[in-house]
Amino acid sequence: MKTIAAMVGLIIMIMGLCACAATSEDMTGAFGAAEMVFELDGKAYPLKSHAAPLIAAIGQDYALTASPSCVYDGEDKQYVYEHITVYTYPLDGEDRIDEIYITGGSYKTAKGIGIGSSLADMQAQYGTGWFDIDTMCVYVVSGDPNDISSQKLYFEMTDERVSGISYYSASNAG
Repeated sequence: MKTIAAMVGLIIMIMGLCACAATSEDMTGAFGAAEMVFELDGKAYPLKSHAAPLIAAIGQDYALTASPSCVYDGEDKQYVYEHITVYTYPLDGEDRIDEIYITGGSYKTAKGIGIGSSLADMQAQYGTGWFDIDTMCVYVVSGDPNDISSQKLYFEMTDERVSGISYYSASNAG
């Protein structure tokens, strides 16, 4: 009798663990911290890393704006290209990647989502654990839409098509 009770208890515990895993998966889908790396020509550019290699890879045809940083010593900068903008913040004498905002061109996420991709394609690659904020589908690394210090991947949508992509580091929030 004790063996049957132990087996039933074990089965209940395993089912409980599976339920927790399903809840976690439903919350975040196929999205996680690994998706917060922008790739260009086979090279990876993580958020909060040195910006100079990414700027060099995109090219020198940009408009630069700079203003005193509200959080760090130095200047926050915007490198504005035709279809992509790189926002930086100063840290330890170097510009770091704060945000990468894609508005056109052939730029895509590492999972192949670019401007013009459908909502269904986005969900197939990143899961359905996004949060709806105005016209954006927002994936949050922590899974909590109220976590202002968590990195986020934004997909702006127009008629269920991606019209903008933003990798955001949340560097100014922690």
